[in-house]
Amino acid sequence: MGAIYINTDLELRARFELGPLNSELADAGLGAIFSRYWHGVWESTYEAEKHRHPSEAIGQMLDVVDRLSPVGLNLWNACISRRFNVGYEGSDDPYPWTDLQWTHTTWQFTAPLLQRMVSANVSFVVTIYPQQELKTEKAT
Repeated sequence: MGAIYINTDLELRARFELGPLNSELADAGLGAIFSRYWHGVWESTYEAEKHRHPSEAIGQMLDVVDRLSPVGLNLWNACISRRFNVGYEGSDDPYPWTDLQWTHTTWQFTAPLLQRMVSANVSFVVTIYPQQELKTEKAT
């Protein structure tokens, strides 16, 4: 069983309306793909541009966070949670990365990147989705 990298999301939760922070993040290059108010908490999810591996996506999103204004940074720090959610799809192929020119170094999280995540007070989550079945129609 292997896994294929799909995407990386940034998920924010706050007890205040995230509109002003959403606007600033969008102006800096991230657009919210999902926002809602649920049981007293505002939630927004942002998806990184397509990357070949999660460390690239996380680095790009941290670059956006680094460009926040002082007001945006205060809103960021006031969130009750900030997390990167890295998504993988399960695969029956034990080596699903062969077509992606996979190497150990391209998928590693370097110490400087991990330090940037710690400095931004961001959690890290991995979601593994079940493999999608390919459906084929019978030829008639």
